[in-house]
Amino acid sequence: MGGLILFIGAIFAALFGLAIVMAYITLAVFLAFIVGSVAIFYYFGVAWGLAWLGAWWLGTYLISKADTK
Repeated sequence: MGGLILFIGAIFAALFGLAIVMAYITLAVFLAFIVGSVAIFYYFGVAWGLAWLGAWWLGTYLISKADTK
C-alpha cells in the first residue's frame, strides 16, 4: 500500500515539475519575444519591427488554428 502512495505521489510530483518547466519555457519565450522585438525595432527600424510582429502574430495565429482541429 505504501508503494502505491509513493507511486501516485511521484506521478503528481512529475506533473507538477512539468507544469513548472512549461511555465518557465513560456516565460522564457515571452521574454525572448520582448527583447527580440525591442532589439529589432532599435537596430533595424520600424518597418522591420512591424514585419517581425506581423510574422509572430501570423505564426501564433496559425498554430492556434491548428490546435483547435
